[in-house]
Amino acid sequence: MFPIAFVASAILFQLFVTFRVFRTDLYESEQKRGQAFLIWLIPVIGAAIAFWVLHDAEQV
Repeated sequence: MFPIAFVASAILFQLFVTFRVFRTDLYESEQKRGQAFLIWLIPVIGAAIAFWVLHDAEQV
């Protein structure tokens, strides 16, 4: 049960961050694709990095 819940939550987090990346105006089209690639290439860690960068950039 725990592994299924962990994988499901990781996928939901990655989808959430990917959605936020593509909705932001901070990046150009090519940068958005690169961020999405990072998010899915390095699961959880890539999404956490992208989330952190978006959060910091939107605070300014």
